[in-house]
Amino acid sequence: MESNEKCDFPKRMLVTGGAGYLGSTLVPLLLQSGHEVVVYDKFQWGATPLLPHAANPRLEIVRGDILDKDLLAKHMLDCNAIIHLAAIVGYPACEKFQDKAVEV
Repeated sequence: MESNEKCDFPKRMLVTGGAGYLGSTLVPLLLQSGHEVVVYDKFQWGATPLLPHAANPRLEIVRGDILDKDLLAKHMLDCNAIIHLAAIVGYPACEKFQDKAVEV
């Protein structure tokens, strides 16, 4: 499927870490393909990459920590797919916060 083609079966996708480097590239592609997208992110580095898409009616933005299992579960309920991109990024951070990196 080319990036400008719409999906014949729109799905509701949850993207954890959706405001990060990979997520901010993937979310617009999913929206262009006709999917509903729930971005679930702590927004530790801000939400700027999502601002051009904030008015899209198929985009829901949720501020949440991936380790908040109750809130995460609530937003997973009506999704057809989950794309898990939330992470502790980079070797120095993963080395310093090993347990949290594994948990995330």
